[in-house]
Amino acid sequence: SDRGVSISRQAVISGKSYEKLSSKIFKDSTKKVIDAVYVIYLISKYISFISLFILGLLAYYFFPKYMRKTEEILQKTPWMALVTGVLFLLVPPILMIILIISVVGIPIALILLALYFLSLYVANIFAINFLGKSLMKVLGFAANDGWVFLSGLLIYTCLVSIPVIGYVSTFLAFLLGLGSLVMAKREMG
Repeated sequence: SDRGVSISRQAVISGKSYEKLSSKIFKDSTKKVIDAVYVIYLISKYISFISLFILGLLAYYFFPKYMRKTEEILQKTPWMALVTGVLFLLVPPILMIILIISVVGIPIALILLALYFLSLYVANIFAINFLGKSLMKVLGFAANDGWVFLSGLLIYTCLVSIPVIGYVSTFLAFLLGLGSLVMAKREMG
């Protein structure tokens, strides 16, 4: 049955009773779960979009020279930024493990860990900024930093929404942003 069992309080049941739900209930339940997961996915995309936009605007406001330097690096040496991103993704965890094993280096490892995760979190904004600047250059528009970042974020969001290509785009943007971040920090001191 697709309904629950309704048993009177005066009824006496001898033996065992079994309730078997129809497959329609399972199909309906599966559809509801899939719909709920999709809604959660859309909400997470929306929150990610808004938070990246706010983070990008804050980066422009507080670190304008840094944003320009990462853009310059991605424009001139994208392959070097990519290689630097891969190295920065792999080397610091190894360094932190060595510091933790040494016991004396545990406080330094914890500080490095916090900085490492912060840099991983903000890495995409530099690639998004570069996308926006490149689009404005191709279109021949001169826009303020907010519009530039928004246009780059829209392109990024479209790219990462494509199945399979989205994962590759996200990872490449992450590595390029991370590499440009590290290179800019090294060059600017």
